Amino acid sequence: MRSKNRKFRIGDFVLAKKQVLMRRRYKTHEHSDSVLGWRYYTTLKLPDNTRGFIIGAAYRHLGEVKRPSYYGGDDSNYLHSKERILVWEVKLGYLNKPIEVLEEDLEIIYSSFLPLEIPWLYTTPIPERLLKGFADEMREEMSKVPRDEKGRWLRWTSTGWVNKEGVVVKPLDTPIEEVK
Repeated sequence: MRSKNRKFRIGDFVLAKKQVLMRRRYKTHEHSDSVLGWRYYTTLKLPDNTRGFIIGAAYRHLGEVKRPSYYGGDDSNYLHSKERILVWEVKLGYLNKPIEVLEEDLEIIYSSFLPLEIPWLYTTPIPERLLKGFADEMREEMSKVPRDEKGRWLRWTSTGWVNKEGVVVKPLDTPIEEVK
């Protein structure tokens, strides 16, 4: 039976909607007061149907970064915690580092007793608009690489352009425009 204050268990499969990113912001100039900056969080929207499994939970403290109240000591700055939030650590793939997600941004799919297929390594999908631009750049760059008589690309080594058999086709001092 689950505890009333715990919504998830380790091993539960979940859908994650937003990722928590912990941030620090410091003042740009020195003041006479003891507050140097703040620690806060922002959220980053994840792609739809981002599945993972719970591996733990942690409290993250928010508040002000302060300097010691007396001078001349060796004490370093400290965080004056004004609030704490509970984040759940979710792994999207077995080899990925866990991401932190707020409880309201998680939705349970299955209990840990019902297995769900999770990728070995989760990679974020690349938006289509970036793929098209990347493909155009690669196409343009590869059009500059010389080819042999069968249409295969030549390799560049320290001695010059080399074909598949390892024979130097054009020496090192040949400019790339002349190789075509």
